[in-house]
Amino acid sequence: MSAVPPRPFLSQALARVGDWCGLDRAGLMHGLRLFLAAWIAFGIAAVLEVPNAYWAAMPVWVVAQPLRGLLFERGVFRVLGTLLGAALGIAILALPTGPWIAFALLGAVVGASALTVHTLRGLGAYGALLTGMTAAVVVLPTVLVPSHTLDLALARVECTLIGVVVVTIVTGLFTPEAARDDFYRRVRRLCADVAAHAARVAGAAPAEASGAATPVESDLLARLADIDANARLFAAGSARGYRRLHYVEALTAAALGLLAASRALGERRARGEAVPADLPDALRRVAARLGARSVPGAAADETAPSDGADPDRAPTTGRSAIAAHAALGDDARTRAAPVARSSWHLPAPAPADPLRERFDATAIQLVAAEDALFAEADDGGPRSFGPRALRIAAHRDWSRGRRAAFVSGLATFAAACAAFASGWPAGELCALGVCIFSMVLGSLPEPRRIARVMFPGVLAGVVVAIGYRFGVQPIIGGTAALLLTLAPFLLAGGLARASRRFALPALDANMCFLLASQAGMPAAGAAEILEGGAALVLAAALVCGGFLLLPGAGERDADRAARHLGRDLLRLLPRLRPGTDAGDWGARATRQVLRLALHLARARPAPLALLGALNLGHAIVGLRAIAADADMDPLARQQAARALSELRGLAGRPDEVAAMLRAIADSHRLTPATPLLLDGAAALAEAAPVVTRRG
Repeated sequence: MSAVPPRPFLSQALARVGDWCGLDRAGLMHGLRLFLAAWIAFGIAAVLEVPNAYWAAMPVWVVAQPLRGLLFERGVFRVLGTLLGAALGIAILALPTGPWIAFALLGAVVGASALTVHTLRGLGAYGALLTGMTAAVVVLPTVLVPSHTLDLALARVECTLIGVVVVTIVTGLFTPEAARDDFYRRVRRLCADVAAHAARVAGAAPAEASGAATPVESDLLARLADIDANARLFAAGSARGYRRLHYVEALTAAALGLLAASRALGERRARGEAVPADLPDALRRVAARLGARSVPGAAADETAPSDGADPDRAPTTGRSAIAAHAALGDDARTRAAPVARSSWHLPAPAPADPLRERFDATAIQLVAAEDALFAEADDGGPRSFGPRALRIAAHRDWSRGRRAAFVSGLATFAAACAAFASGWPAGELCALGVCIFSMVLGSLPEPRRIARVMFPGVLAGVVVAIGYRFGVQPIIGGTAALLLTLAPFLLAGGLARASRRFALPALDANMCFLLASQAGMPAAGAAEILEGGAALVLAAALVCGGFLLLPGAGERDADRAARHLGRDLLRLLPRLRPGTDAGDWGARATRQVLRLALHLARARPAPLALLGALNLGHAIVGLRAIAADADMDPLARQQAARALSELRGLAGRPDEVAAMLRAIADSHRLTPATPLLLDGAAALAEAAPVVTRRG
């Protein structure tokens, strides 16, 4: 047997370089496509003699995405944001005002765009980001540099549109579609795991029940938050994906509700209370229906698919029975319940137990939403799961948006005023850099982390651009020579952008190289070259340094979400905020819990506090219903009213309030309010880290 010949030295060296750079074959091909798109976009603008043709290559570095739907949708929103920003910039210039008013109006547009970034869902936020940036691109050069005209600013907008079209065509043909079906199966497996966990809790012996958060709960909560954070990315660019998004959100909300209910059930088991005899088996059957790989105590035929069946698809009788159940009125739904539930073996609920009702509601929604997600038809929506359907409120971070608006708007106004007052020729580039850098960092969830790599990227791009302007630009003659001499720089930029090691700093390096190189423009003197580079570096240093001095956004976001969650619990109480809707509370609370889970779920205290806050809210809603029911047992109404009164002090003394709830439950005979009082006391003890946050 002949020995395998050793690899040539050059191949080994290239392989080592590729490993160090984080470039495999797929990354190399992606980098080449980025280079080709940037080169073609620049070439088209140069051949058409569009001023500042280097702007055409800039969109390539940011529009290109790993999924085709993201690429197309991001390109569309970049075009829309660019056109809207150009229109706003032209409107500012058309007003008969001086430069100071123009700068103030520009700061307002930039601030409004930064605010909108945090209040829009999905990639629409990217369009808002481009609106503010494009307005600055139009206004700043026209006002600050007398030799620049509005036509030059509009030429930059034209170049942006050229770049978007080219990168979409060149890279879109090779960009894969989102694996939506795999994502949907991942959602279903997670829901099945939540149901299986609930079955384990229901079937556990009282001695095995624990009040401590378990690693399983931490993992499930983190996975739910991850699903919620990525759902819109997988839906991007697809009408079918956005229709299915409703069902993904319904599944996520129901799974979180089931996880919280299982936490409350675990507390009951720890107190030695009995569990309805049919509940463990019912939960096992729900888990098996959703395709759980391992369901404790379930029969083999409940978990394993039949021969020839799709191993990722649990057997289903179709969506019609569950959909019909959800569409019926209350009386008809009660009569039809045994038929509807028979398709997935959930017995009729025990009507007097509010926790059991929560289990049934979440189980019904899990099965109905799973059926809808994998159905061929696209009819229905999240409301078709019944009037008590669990929802997730839209994520609109007004607090963070206001902060980003203040920082970006004020920074843009101040930089523009300073550039105008100083008369510095490169002040326009510095002010533009301050605007762009502050808007980008203000839009990110972790700006401090990105600021640490942004400045080195800007510095590297400027240094290379200065070398290009001194060594290459003076010897260029004609468009062909321009394209040939620029190609190596764009190739290096494309490979760096595709590299796992250098992708983040390469984005800023490529953008600043194009801005500072002025590729396609006549050769300039040394002073102009150095001042232009210094302007960008100064802008990056000011903005990145400022964001590094601010406290971490992740910690602020987590603290703010916790305060909002605690505030919403207080607003559920009577007379503190009349008219608060329990359904709206549930949607808002689910959103805040998922936001918190992104930051805290893997820390052991987090699941306990977050799930406890959800359970406390359900207890308050139940007590409100008892207190308002004129036909209810008078003693139960009295207990509920007293408990709601005591709960007003939950933020300042949660331990005392929890003890008082237990005392109210123990001081009288068993009433419909008793389980809610005990569940609320246990949930309040768990939720103390959340409810004690001050707004």
